[in-house]
Amino acid sequence: MRYVRTLFALAEDGRGEVRKLFCRGVVQILEQYPEVLEAQMQDLIAFMLQLSRAVEDEDLAMEASEFWTALCLADLSDATRRLLQPVLAPLTTILMDNMVYRDHDEAVLEAEAEEARGPAEDKDSEIKPAFGRAGAAGAGGEDGEDGADDDDGFGSWSLRKSSAQVRPLFVLTAQRRL
Repeated sequence: MRYVRTLFALAEDGRGEVRKLFCRGVVQILEQYPEVLEAQMQDLIAFMLQLSRAVEDEDLAMEASEFWTALCLADLSDATRRLLQPVLAPLTTILMDNMVYRDHDEAVLEAEAEEARGPAEDKDSEIKPAFGRAGAAGAGGEDGEDGADDDDGFGSWSLRKSSAQVRPLFVLTAQRRL
């Protein structure tokens, strides 16, 4: 119980990194000992709803969305499950907003589409010599063809993907248990 009190004290810290750690701590408790959080669940749901809206800090919103996944999978009492009813509409709106492609997501989509079309033929006039550069072969995109060393973020977890995972889980949980 002392851990939970200390964890909740961290929630009042305005720094994003601290709040991300708070979210992770709450998710871990929810996954292992959900009954410990039931007394604070109404306030916790309201706070996590607020953090899920944190579009200025996408990583924080993504950590908060993990709470909803853990909540859907947790073994909670019926009384605690009923607390979800009032947040169904606002949470659905937040999740849908979080699923919208952002500017940087659109750039990723364009790059993926261009890559799928295949390599374009270079004209001799477009090729610049790369003398004296370390890794000049890498500058032309020749290494990493197998994709093993590519860290381009195309397949990385995102707020959009996290929100998309939560939405159907939350709907199924609400239909089944409310």
